[in-house]
Amino acid sequence: MASTVEFPFNDDEALPTIPIILSYADSSISANALLDTGSTVNVLPYDIGLQLGAIWDTKPSLISLCMFINSMT
Repeated sequence: MASTVEFPFNDDEALPTIPIILSYADSSISANALLDTGSTVNVLPYDIGLQLGAIWDTKPSLISLCMFINSMT
């Protein structure tokens, strides 16, 4: 049987987040991550990557993102 973990979420908040610790090489930082169990793309903000000491490719990559918006009427 799979265990269930519940994270607090208030209706006042726009999106649910969870606290995480990111580590790369000898660096680590605390951040809040968007809790999205349906995501197919993961994005690391540029400034967080820089804080961790990541080396970014200077050549931009273009990707297409499609979004389905479901009306709740």
